[in-house]
Amino acid sequence: MIFAFLLSLSVCGPLDAIATEPAARPNILWIVIENVGPDFGCYGAANVATPHLDGFAREAVRFERAFATAPCCSPSRSAFLTGAYQNTIGAHHHSSHFLPGLDAGHTLPPGLRPLPQLMAAAGYATANLERVGDEILGTGKVELNFDVRGPLLRPIRPAGNSPRSRQNAANSARLYEVTQWNDLPTDRPWFAQVNLPTVEKSRGRGWTGSADVPWYGQTHPATTDPASVHLPPYYPDTPRVRKDWAGYVDAVNASDDRVGRLLAELARSPWADSTVVFIFGDNGRLEHRGHGWCYDSGDRVPLLVRWPADVTPPRGYKAGGTVSRVVSLVDLPATTLAIAGVASPRDRNGDVPGEWVSRPLFGPDAAARSFVFSLRDRHDEVPARVRAVRSKRWRYIRNFTPHVTTMTLHRYKEASYPVVPVIRERAAAGQLSGPPLQLMQPQLPREEFYDLEADPFEIRNLAESHDPEVLAALAEHRDALADWIQETGDEQLPAEPPGVLDWWIEAMDDRFGTPAWASEEPDAPREPAVTE
Repeated sequence: MIFAFLLSLSVCGPLDAIATEPAARPNILWIVIENVGPDFGCYGAANVATPHLDGFAREAVRFERAFATAPCCSPSRSAFLTGAYQNTIGAHHHSSHFLPGLDAGHTLPPGLRPLPQLMAAAGYATANLERVGDEILGTGKVELNFDVRGPLLRPIRPAGNSPRSRQNAANSARLYEVTQWNDLPTDRPWFAQVNLPTVEKSRGRGWTGSADVPWYGQTHPATTDPASVHLPPYYPDTPRVRKDWAGYVDAVNASDDRVGRLLAELARSPWADSTVVFIFGDNGRLEHRGHGWCYDSGDRVPLLVRWPADVTPPRGYKAGGTVSRVVSLVDLPATTLAIAGVASPRDRNGDVPGEWVSRPLFGPDAAARSFVFSLRDRHDEVPARVRAVRSKRWRYIRNFTPHVTTMTLHRYKEASYPVVPVIRERAAAGQLSGPPLQLMQPQLPREEFYDLEADPFEIRNLAESHDPEVLAALAEHRDALADWIQETGDEQLPAEPPGVLDWWIEAMDDRFGTPAWASEEPDAPREPAVTE
C-alpha cells in the first residue's frame, strides 16, 4: 500500500534522503474556511445550502469532533502550521509580535520550522493560492504570531502599509513559492492552501462578500430567511439578531460555492486523482459567545479529508465514514507530513524540538487523544486567560481572569456583532432572563463544566454538581488540564510589554470607536489578576 510505504518513510527515512525520491508522492491541498463551526448539511445543520461540501463529505472521512487550539485565528494558525501549542512558542496572544519597538522580531524556537518549510525541504512546492483559474478565490492569509526565518521564495507584496500587513507579506513570501493555481508545478508534488474570504466580518459594516461589503467586486446572495434560523438559547430572539445570524448562514453557503468552484478546478486538472484534500475551519463560529471564547462555538470546527483514486488510503479509511474521537488541528502538520512521506521532527534522528506535539490522524501511529486543549489570551484590546479541555462528552473551562467576561468592552464586537448592543439594551430595560441574562454577569465562574451530550449549548454549568458521575468526570478533566499546564510551561508565560495593550486600545478606538456607555471606564484592567 502506498500509504503504508509513506508512513514507513516518515518513521525511518532521513529528510534529505526523502527529498531525493519525489516519485509517487501525492499533492496535498488544504481548503481553510475562516471562522466556521460544523455548520454544513453533512454535520446535520439545518437551513444551510452546502451541496458541494456535503458531496465532498460522501467521498471523504468526516471528523465529528475536531477542535482548534484557540477560538480566534492567529493563535490557532500559529499552532496548526507548526505542530506546537501556541503558548509553547510565544504565539498565544491574538495578532501579536508585529509592532516595531514593542514586540516585533519574535521567531520560533531553534529547530522548529513551519510546515511549508518542512515540505519544501522534502522537495514539495508550496503555495498559498489566491487566484484559482480565472477567479480570485483565496485571501492569501497567513496570520502567524511570529516572524518566519529563511530565504525569500518570491517578492514581498504587502496588502497594505500596516505593520501587520508587512509581517504577513514577508512571512508568506518565505513560506510559499506561488500564489496562483496556474503556477503550480507539474514536475514535482505540491502542498497548497486556499484561505476563503468568508466567513468574515469587515470593519463593522457586515459580512464580507455580502451586498454591503463586496470582496474584489464579488458578492454572494442573501437567501436565508431570518425567520428560519435557529438561534442558540443564550441570545435574545430579536429581528436584528436573526438578520445577523442569517448573514452567517449566507456566508457559510457562499463558502460552499467557493469550495465547489475550487473542487471543479481540481477535477479538470492533471492532479484530480493524485491530490489529498483537507477542508477545515481555522477556528469556530464567528458569533459573540463563540469567537474568542473556549466553548464549542468558539473552537469546534469542521474537518473533512478525502483520498483520491491514485493514492491508497490508510487502513480503516472508508469514503463517507466518520471519526467520532476528539481530534485537534495541532495534528494537521504530522498528518500532512505522513501522507507526503516526509519525516516529522519527532520521527527524525537527532534533537527533537520540545514544542512539537503533532501526531498523525491516520495510520498505525494515529493520535488517540482522550482530551484536546484550547486556550484564549489577549484578543485585540481585551486581555484574558482562559484554558479549556474537551473530551468526547465533557468540556472543562478554567477562567483565570473571571472579571473579564463575554460582555467586557471589545470594540470590534460592539461594532460588528448586532447581538452585543441588543443584549445591553435589553438588560438596561429589564427585558433579559435565562441564558441571555447570564451573559451580563459581572464575573465568570472560576470553573465551568458541561455535559455536551445533554447540554450542547453549554448553558448548564455542572462545576458545583453533587452527582457522583459528574464529580468523577470533573476531577479527571481538572487533572488533565493541570497536567497540560505544567507540561507546556503555561504558568511561566512572560507578560506582553504594556505598550502593546496601549497600541491595541488606541487602534481599536480609531477603527471602531468607543460606545458612550464605556466612556468613563472603557477597558479591562491592564494586567488581569490570576485567580487561583
